[in-house]
Amino acid sequence: MFSIVIPNYNGCQFLDLCLTSLQAQSLKHFEVIVVDNGSSDDSITFVQNHFPHVKIVPLETNTGFAHATNRGIACAQHPFIALLNNDTEVTPSWLKNVQSAFCERPDISCVTSKMIDFHDRLVLGGAGDEYTRGGLAAKLGRGLPAVEFQQRREAFSACAGASVFRANLFKELGLLDEDFFANYEDIDFSLRIRAAGHKILYVPDAVVYHVGGATLEGVTSSKAVSLATRNMLSVLIKNWPSTLLIRFLPYIIMHQTLWFFLCVKQGRTLSHLKGILGVIKQLQKTLRKRQKQHEFRKISDNEFIELIRCSERRLLKLKLRTSRGLQHSLVLLYARLSGLCLTGATESITSNKRHIA
Repeated sequence: MFSIVIPNYNGCQFLDLCLTSLQAQSLKHFEVIVVDNGSSDDSITFVQNHFPHVKIVPLETNTGFAHATNRGIACAQHPFIALLNNDTEVTPSWLKNVQSAFCERPDISCVTSKMIDFHDRLVLGGAGDEYTRGGLAAKLGRGLPAVEFQQRREAFSACAGASVFRANLFKELGLLDEDFFANYEDIDFSLRIRAAGHKILYVPDAVVYHVGGATLEGVTSSKAVSLATRNMLSVLIKNWPSTLLIRFLPYIIMHQTLWFFLCVKQGRTLSHLKGILGVIKQLQKTLRKRQKQHEFRKISDNEFIELIRCSERRLLKLKLRTSRGLQHSLVLLYARLSGLCLTGATESITSNKRHIA
């Protein structure tokens, strides 16, 4: 019933735990596909020797997360396709709870998991991905206690490292954009999902423990920052209607300026500039893809921006609840100036009022 696709690049040290946790699933009807991205370690040999039931798709070179994932999707045999990072451990009931969510909610096209920090399991890694009008993506609740976010709710985006999709979705909307290589390819695909009128459900009892940043040597590494900068701008150019790009240009400039200063603070100024050059280099190709995006769109521009407004509102409400002092005042000022209604902003976002299941 499920095909589980795991892209891998020099992740032999993670594969034992990941694949062993899949063996322990209470639901047994699934296949596992490991797509090896030209690893120079013993990943392939290890899987062959210790997990002979796992299908291996070997690639000669590191073609990127998106391409490896697409190769795995192409080999999938079942109606549901799970995308799972190699540096994860899933709970025994993970697939069973995902299956239950799809059965109970036939209107949803994707289930995204509750991600918890692998090393400190009292800390949340993310409760679904959200998105702002300025083009920044964030994992909702990252760093908060893991006991938060216990209710199902609609999420804006699905993390490609711990989500399950109806296989027909890839036939309808296409595969991940391989020009992204890695980083923001799931935001790009989620924008296609939402623009086509499909729903993504966050399911808190589908728990995945995640190390994070293993393949890109950390989320603040030079490579990760460069890819994030290039890809977040490419997502905007590729997916946003022209009227909305113009209308929300001030927010885009504001948020991208914030991202630039965060990069400077991390000592990644050159990486940021490399990402900008990457946007320019791929611009012609991105504009050609932009024309095709209209084929998937089934919602109006107003519905599109309202989805993003709601997503940004969730992020701001949480930020207001957790921030203090000057930061709190700045977030509140931004919310008021941007016209986002944050009634009840200081209450817990895990309130039963947000239970949509």
